[in-house]
Amino acid sequence: MREGELEKKAGEKKILKVHGPLSFTLMVTMLNLHLKAQGSAQIKEIEYRNLAPLYATEEMKVCGREIEDNGKEGRKFELWVEGVEGGMSVRGVAKVV
Repeated sequence: MREGELEKKAGEKKILKVHGPLSFTLMVTMLNLHLKAQGSAQIKEIEYRNLAPLYATEEMKVCGREIEDNGKEGRKFELWVEGVEGGMSVRGVAKVV
């Protein structure tokens, strides 16, 4: 079943999944807001992977931290989205210049 579609599990009601590109957009938006507050850095490259489903009716937490600073060559940030149980549902790494 594709992300964003209704999923029906045995004995459970239908649950709407969060589409993978939406979780990507949330991570990029968070990083852009952080970078804007710091100055004029821009995202040069980003990779991400969906690891587990997220559901629209459940809380999620968008997180990030700087993991590398190479001065003029740029910085790297680790980004992730945690599901309701705290597990990593989406993980990404962004290069910033």
